[in-house]
Amino acid sequence: MRARVPDKAPGADRPQVSTSRPAVRTSPVGQGALSREGLLALQRSVGNAAATRMVEEARHQHTEGCGHRQGATPVQRAAVVQRANGTQTAAPRVDGNRLLDIIVGQNRTLGGFQFGPECRNNGGDNLISRPMEVEVKDGTKTARLAIHLNVMLRTGGEVAGQNGNSSSVHIRGSLFHLTARRLGSQNLIHQAGASILTASESVHVGRSNAAAGWNNRPDNTQRLADAAGVPAEQVITALQSRLPPSEMNDVIQRFKHDVGRVVIHALRPEVVNVTWDGDASFG
Repeated sequence: MRARVPDKAPGADRPQVSTSRPAVRTSPVGQGALSREGLLALQRSVGNAAATRMVEEARHQHTEGCGHRQGATPVQRAAVVQRANGTQTAAPRVDGNRLLDIIVGQNRTLGGFQFGPECRNNGGDNLISRPMEVEVKDGTKTARLAIHLNVMLRTGGEVAGQNGNSSSVHIRGSLFHLTARRLGSQNLIHQAGASILTASESVHVGRSNAAAGWNNRPDNTQRLADAAGVPAEQVITALQSRLPPSEMNDVIQRFKHDVGRVVIHALRPEVVNVTWDGDASFG
């Protein structure tokens, strides 16, 4: 699968920065000294600073050593791409580690799940989204569960094209799945890392078991329900309503699309090609 800049002219999303200078009406500065009235008229026409500069240039006597030799070819400056925020940027190559930081961002939505800097588990390739909260009600009892998206993403980073105006990024995804567990347990994982204590009461759904739904491992579902203090049937119904496993392929495709758009907009070249591959859970 390949993500590209939308079908429009390169640079259409960027502001057009004019390199031409505004036209200035000619004046008789170079023809001799201006009268007081002429100087005032010139100031009104081009402004004080421009008028002063024009007068000084007219008075200057060009010599071989002044650096302003008449008839010399003007220096051509390199063009600078200006981003929408008005800052000038260079074109460094973005390595894989930095690119993963860009992908998760500070508050990024990917595939319908929220991500941030803490979502790179142990600072590595294992991305664990922020929890999508699910409430399970049973009479007066309310249990709070969490669904998170888990995926391994690996990339070598940006590879610059030969013409300097394009680049490519290859990303490999694996072990893509959704996990449901108690919200409190999920918060502890984000704070202190994964624990074997939460494994037996967690329910995992991926491509391979999506047809069986959130009750693909009944023993785990029951332990989750017991830990949350609500019936297992209520847990299954709430999870199914919040995120049906039948939509797994759609979640994967939306995740790829969102990651691709982040990469395309983050890198400097006008054309950025994003290619994907992965294991059976992702590819």
